[in-house]
Amino acid sequence: MLLLTLLCTLAADPKSAAIHVIETKSVEVRHLPIKFAHKTLDEWAASLTVHLADNDKAPSLLGTHTYNDGTLKFEPRFPFVPGVKYRVTFKDGDTELTHEFTIPKPKVEAGTVVAIFPTADTLPENTLRFYVQFSKPMRRGDIYQHIVMTNETDKKLVDLPFVELDEELWSADRKRLTLLIDPGRIKREVKPRDDLGPVLIEGKKFSLTISNKWLDADDTPLKATFTKTFTVTKPYRDAIEPKEWTITPPSAGKRDKLSVALGRSMDNALLQRL
Repeated sequence: MLLLTLLCTLAADPKSAAIHVIETKSVEVRHLPIKFAHKTLDEWAASLTVHLADNDKAPSLLGTHTYNDGTLKFEPRFPFVPGVKYRVTFKDGDTELTHEFTIPKPKVEAGTVVAIFPTADTLPENTLRFYVQFSKPMRRGDIYQHIVMTNETDKKLVDLPFVELDEELWSADRKRLTLLIDPGRIKREVKPRDDLGPVLIEGKKFSLTISNKWLDADDTPLKATFTKTFTVTKPYRDAIEPKEWTITPPSAGKRDKLSVALGRSMDNALLQRL
């Protein structure tokens, strides 16, 4: 139990009044005189208030006040948020107690980039999607500031490599992000490609970097920056031909996995649905 205490002598009572913060659940003022038992609910609410310490203009927190055996208790409608600083104020006539507290954030393990798909070291020029797989749910919003595509051969950043959508393409658990290259910069003889050029260029080496400044859902930065490096080959123009796949069945009498070698990079998310 987290217990933060401030002691101050009340003029109306020789005992000491103490403000206690009980975990994330409540604030109590203890050792109060018996007169508080006869006060109204509005008087209790006026005597004991809790505000955001960093915002003097913010209203006091909503919650419930109760009194029992010398203790005035405030239970917020919603639990106190770890990492947020609060200010407790208790008033009784000319006596005023104040106390600031912050519930410590629980220690959490930093997330990582597990992989970027496709995982191959060579990718065709007309690759349309990349999938970034994280170990933990990630924070939404402003994701593209943490993603950099670099043309390593020409030593320059790729301008706007992905379609920057307001509705980010996350999986339901927010552990997988889909990055979509503008189809207009892949298809031949269309204006975006003519104006900006292709994102990926055959014969050149590229890197895709995910910054460690990206915060996960617990507001914790990634453990490390992750970089995928690959070389671009000629675009795939032929249709997928299942006859060209190499299928290795399980050994007789064993429970081995069925192995299918597809012969080219495929869409990882679609394969997971098979």
